[in-house]
Amino acid sequence: MKEAAKKINKSEKQTRRIKNRYISQWAKWLIHKARWKPSNNKWDNKKYQTAIQIVKDNYYDYWPTLASEKLSEKHNIFIPTSTLRLKMINAWIWKNKSRKKEDKQFTARPRKEAYWEMIQYDWSYHLWFEGRDWTTYQCLLVAVDDATWKVTAKFALNEWLIETMKFWKEYIIENWKPQSIYLDKFATYKVNYPNATDDKELPTQFNRACISLWTKLIFANTPQAKWRVERMNKTLQDRLVKELREENISNIDEANKFLKNVFLPKFNKKYMVVARSNYNLHLELREDEKLNLDQIFSKHISRKIANDFTFYY
Repeated sequence: MKEAAKKINKSEKQTRRIKNRYISQWAKWLIHKARWKPSNNKWDNKKYQTAIQIVKDNYYDYWPTLASEKLSEKHNIFIPTSTLRLKMINAWIWKNKSRKKEDKQFTARPRKEAYWEMIQYDWSYHLWFEGRDWTTYQCLLVAVDDATWKVTAKFALNEWLIETMKFWKEYIIENWKPQSIYLDKFATYKVNYPNATDDKELPTQFNRACISLWTKLIFANTPQAKWRVERMNKTLQDRLVKELREENISNIDEANKFLKNVFLPKFNKKYMVVARSNYNLHLELREDEKLNLDQIFSKHISRKIANDFTFYY
């Protein structure tokens, strides 16, 4: 009996019980008693029906992950995302989406080690207010820290020079200067004329402002290169749109207040990761830079003074 207990990793007393059951009832007693029985932790179907009905009424276009979070936050119903996904599929609320294989396979670059060592920057046009205002598409400017995934965002009229300078001026006042900014080759950030691409004396207005602040601009050759901010745009297009709908926000001013005071603090607290290094590589503004910040983030245009002390503009 001792040898048999060691073989099946049971106590000697339990092994004796199994032996007696086998003698009296034969092989069916070797099967665990809980087999083919529902789990003790299984939910009642009425609870699932209640949760699915709430999703149908309020969160019909939510992804399962976000729907699970909303059920937990607002209705005190805790359902794992995987379970809710299956229930939504059975209720014809959600449909599995097959992933499209890319022609080129890219390897994700490791995160930077230090806090604010590099900021990925991009913009996204989308129906953020779902047509509740007079415009159709709005522009969201997004900056993501490469080391910690901390998000800074702001609604703007467009992604052109003036709005971009306003965004980074507010960012630098609040967070100081980053070491580098990773962005695309849009004309606001980079001179794209064929005859001037190699001329370092012809920076764009935004590039000139960054050079004066000792911030380096890094230009991505493909969208996959700055995939962290591209992926963040997709996440915000799903989550932020629904949050704005719940708050019934339909203009840029209210949306920016909601972003700064409610959405981004909650989002960053939940999804930020810890940097591999404890160093913060933000550069503090010098006194002369603080005084001249408005002048730095403004258009600088060169003109020649004529003999009569006039110039054309």
